[in-house]
Amino acid sequence: MQVRDEARAEHYLAHLNYYRLAAYWLPYEADHGSHTFHPGTQFETVLDHYLFDRELRLLMLDAIERIEVSLRGHFAYQLGHRHGPHALSRPRCLQTPTGGTIGTGWPAFSRMCRVTVRCSSSTSAHITMSPCRPCGRWWRS
Repeated sequence: MQVRDEARAEHYLAHLNYYRLAAYWLPYEADHGSHTFHPGTQFETVLDHYLFDRELRLLMLDAIERIEVSLRGHFAYQLGHRHGPHALSRPRCLQTPTGGTIGTGWPAFSRMCRVTVRCSSSTSAHITMSPCRPCGRWWRS
């Protein structure tokens, strides 16, 4: 493998790790056992593929996060609109067509609601420990 800028190569190898970059130069190896490369293979080409992959991964994660926030918002809106503002504290609101409920952590969720109310009085002062009250932050999407 040819390296045009040794300082840049050292920088990336020090910060990214040899093994992370090794996956990106596999297609350029003539023989993996001896780690010989095809003639003309440039470190910068391998690095460009890594940087492209990194940017693509960040774009995908950004898109996934936007979809997640939108789905959570729509779910919270529909649940609240159909079952009222305290629907999350009533597991029967999340029944499946077969009669089961989505998720199995309702007792733990109920305990977290009580802890949330006790621990975050500045943001949840209006929430009492009544079982018919929502759990503050968990309800928000």
